[in-house]
Order: sequence, then structure tokens, then C-alpha cells
Amino acid sequence: MLTLDDRAILQHFVARSAPGDAYLRRARILLLADEGMPPERIAAEVGVPVVQTRNFVRAFQKQGMVVFPVDLFKPPAPFGPEEPLSSAARQIAQRQLEQISFWLPQVLAAADAAADAASGAVAVHELRKTIRQLRTAIRLFAPYDDTKRLVSCRRKLRRLMICLADSRDLTVFTAGLAAFSEEDGLSSQERVAAGELLGYWQERLATVNVTMCQQVSHRRWQKLLDEIAAWAAAVDQRPSQDGAVVAYRTHHLLPALVYHQVAAVRAFDELLPTAPLATWHGLRIQLKRLRYLLEFFEPLLAASATELLKQLKEMLELLGALNDARVGLALLADLPADVPGAAAVPLYQAALEARVEQYKLEFDPYWRAVNQIAWRQKLAMALVVL
Repeated sequence: MLTLDDRAILQHFVARSAPGDAYLRRARILLLADEGMPPERIAAEVGVPVVQTRNFVRAFQKQGMVVFPVDLFKPPAPFGPEEPLSSAARQIAQRQLEQISFWLPQVLAAADAAADAASGAVAVHELRKTIRQLRTAIRLFAPYDDTKRLVSCRRKLRRLMICLADSRDLTVFTAGLAAFSEEDGLSSQERVAAGELLGYWQERLATVNVTMCQQVSHRRWQKLLDEIAAWAAAVDQRPSQDGAVVAYRTHHLLPALVYHQVAAVRAFDELLPTAPLATWHGLRIQLKRLRYLLEFFEPLLAASATELLKQLKEMLELLGALNDARVGLALLADLPADVPGAAAVPLYQAALEARVEQYKLEFDPYWRAVNQIAWRQKLAMALVVL
């Protein structure tokens, strides 16, 4: 019912909310329902009528996260448009470091065999996403600060993401394979083979999670985070270039940064019709950078930015599913011939290949919209208030 992002948002909201928060019960209802708890038990656990529990779950299934107020989960911007961009970058980095501090202990807890698998998967997903956001911020703002130091930090953060990558990929892969093994179109023999193949990958995932936690718990990562935190806490100095006037405020520089990233996205237009999956993944990376840039500064932008971000998130969900299928195909291609459940391998490969084509078709209307004047007008309106 919940996406990984939705579950992460609600988990974080519950963790930081006071007992009397008006929306705390609703968040808990959805989290418990997503774990498979029946409405009667949820009602007793949360302290609300069963009818209210059922009605809220139904409402969420129809409307999604819009059942909550738009601004409920968004922190206010800690800076204004006249803030120096380098100072805004430091404050953005501080926010990402707080998120990393929230999710990192939960990732380490995933090594416990008794830990909630769903929560562990969410923690890995969110930690990788937050690190990616921090790397994006460093990439965007390094030219306005100590470039060499920040580039080195960004490179090290990528290594930390790599430590988490196998766990995240195998978690998604095994979940997809588990769903495939229960599909009605399989014969009894094919279902047995798919179950054996799933067992093989689940064992691999357990081993990968132990290794991941050993790597992520290394003290060098805390040293890296402390280094970034020291940079983020430093006081900015107004830039100077031999007495020349230099643009340095956020509202001076942000529009150019946004349009530069839009250009990086639109450059893929002539490539997509015949592009290999690696190129689609490249587009996904550029779209993420655009999304994060707009999210960093959304409180400073006009209302049309919210609509643009909604479209970008939907596009990235499709591209994420496409990339998961790409990773799944690569995992299957590397299997030895005598792997348990080998008979299910070509079946699941065919299913993933079909999904790839379906995701491309579903993505096409979004991509055509990005290349239309109306979309660029919304972007211009979002930035015109700066």
C-alpha cells in the first residue's frame, strides 16, 4: 500500500511527533495497515473506532498522501532568497546530515535477524536517497566554496552509497520475484522453481545485509560526516574577485542553476527512442538532480513548483521501476546454470523485459510534457518570484 518514500515520511513523522499531534494517529494507522495488521487490531492499538480506521485506509488507497495537509511533512526553509547561496548550501547540508543521523542507526539495526524487514528496507532506501541529496547539493554548490575539499567529500559519500547498493537492489529484486512466484499464470512446477530461486536470493540478501552493516558501521564514515558538518557550520564570507562585483545571493544564482539542470535533462530527448537502458538510467540521474534542486528551494518558489515536483516524482517512480528491472535482468544474466530454481530464470527474465517496454510506454506522455512550452512556462513562473 505504501511506497518506500511514503513509509519513510510517515515513520519519520511518527518518530518526531508529540503524543498529542493531530495527525499522529492517522500516520500510525497507515503504517500498521501496511504491515498487514487487520483494522480491528489497528483500532485497538491506536485508540480509534474500527469504522474510522477502515474509512481512513480506504481514503488513502484512493487519494494517497493528499489525505494529509500539503505542508505537514515539509520543514520551513531556514533561509530567504537574499541569503548567500553558499550559506543556503550549508544549511541544506545540515538538514541532510540530520536525516542521515536519523536513518543510519536503523540501517545498522537491519543486521538483526529479528528486525522488521520492511523497516530495514525503508531505512536503506532513505539513507541512500539522503546521501544522494547531499552529494547533489555538494555538486551544485562546490563552485561557490572550497571546491577541492567538497569534491573529496562527495567522492567518499559515493563509496558509502556503494556499501548500501547491493542490499537495496537485492531487497527490491527479491520482493519482485516473490510477487512473480505467486502469479496465477504459472504452472505448479514453475511456481516451485520460482520459490527455489527466491530462496537462493533471500539467502544472498541475508549475507549482503550482514556485510553492509559491517561496512557502514566503520568509523571512517562518521569521520566523513563530521568533516561535512564542520564545513556546514562554518561562517560564510562575501566572495570577491579583485574588486569586481560578484553575484552571490540565492535569488541571483538559483534561476541559472535550475535552467542549467533543465538543459542537462532535455539533452536526452533525441537519444531516448533507441537508447539502451544505461542511457535511461543517465536520464534518471539528471532528473533526480533537478528534483532535488527544486526541493531544496521549494519554499522560496511560486506555487507552480509544487506541481512540477509532483510530475518529476511520478517520472522518477517510472524510471526507478525501469532501473530495477534493468538491475534484475543483470542479476539473472550472471547466474550459474545450476542455480536452484534455474527453470524459473527465463520466465522471470521475460517478465522483466516486458515490464521494461511497458515502463517506457508509460513514461512517454510525461516526457512529451516536459518538452512542451506549457511545462517551461510553469517552471518560469516558479522562478519569477526570486
